[in-house]
Amino acid sequence: MAEPFRQKQIHRPLRAIAFTQDARVNFPAEFPGGVAFRMVLGATIITGPATGDAAGNLTYPWGTHDLDIPGTYAAYFVGTDASGKTETFPDGANLQIVVVPTI
Repeated sequence: MAEPFRQKQIHRPLRAIAFTQDARVNFPAEFPGGVAFRMVLGATIITGPATGDAAGNLTYPWGTHDLDIPGTYAAYFVGTDASGKTETFPDGANLQIVVVPTI
C-alpha cells in the first residue's frame, strides 16, 4: 500500500508593529542596515531576514523548517542602523511564539 500524500503546511508570515511612545518606527530611515527576526528555544535558534516599513510594520516569512520543533520560543526583531548598532523590538520583553506539534 502506498503511503498517503502529505502536503507541507504553508504558514502566513509573522507580522508585528514596532512603535515608541511618540510614533511608529520608520525602519528604512532609522535602520538602513536591515531587519532580522530571531527566535530561541534552548539550543534551537531560528533566524532570518525580515522587512520593516516606514509605518513600523514588521514581517518575517517563515522558512521551510522554522516551525518543525515544538515548544515555546522567545522571539524578537533586530534592526541595524547605519553605524552597525543594533536595537531589538520589542525592547521591554521578548515575543513568545508557541509551536505546537501537528497530528
